[in-house]
Amino acid sequence: MAAGGKVKSIVAFDFFCGCGGTSSGFQKAGIDVAFALDIDKDAENTFRKNFPDTVFAQKALPTSPLKT
Repeated sequence: MAAGGKVKSIVAFDFFCGCGGTSSGFQKAGIDVAFALDIDKDAENTFRKNFPDTVFAQKALPTSPLKT
């Protein structure tokens, strides 16, 4: 609980979101989805219809080799 007795809301980012199944679960659990990312254009079209108020980026995450 935040100062003043206000409840803080949980905010999530949905990476590799597809059409939004995980985002749907987040919302049903009371979690706000602020951002979604997927490289697939069809996923973007469907996600934007399902979650018009969520910021969406059609991008690939950069890759780099893991150092062990």
